[in-house]
Amino acid sequence: MDLPSTLTGNMSDETIGALLLILGIMMLAAEVFITSFGLLGVGGLVVFLIGAHHVFEGEMLWMAWGIAVTIGLFMAVVSVTLLKSYRSKAVSGIEGMIGETAEIIEWHEREGLVRINGELWQASSVQAADHVPGDKVVISTAEDLVLKTRKPD
Repeated sequence: MDLPSTLTGNMSDETIGALLLILGIMMLAAEVFITSFGLLGVGGLVVFLIGAHHVFEGEMLWMAWGIAVTIGLFMAVVSVTLLKSYRSKAVSGIEGMIGETAEIIEWHEREGLVRINGELWQASSVQAADHVPGDKVVISTAEDLVLKTRKPD
């Protein structure tokens, strides 16, 4: 397919195609470093395919399509995996303890020590409650490395 000479000057279709291939690859690489929500990746695939149509013929064109489809599928799998990871609950740190059950180790009025995941933490009660060692409480929040607890429902 020949492009009008007003758009291309003295460049051949193969040269334009090679430049489009390079631009497409650069856009795909930029997708890794720039937050574009997939626009650079999709645009890179489209530009790559347009360049491939200018450079390759026959079986080589189908190979270029295969490469583009493989890259597209890889991007889709990575995107879905990242989206699932983003939506999942925190599993480490203080955020991961919220909603978990802890055991009272020692308690005095509204504060004391609790054991959660094998670790001892300072805790205070959100509700006025008399706890004895061995009681179970639920972690509701955390402030300055002090867990706020409540009685289980």
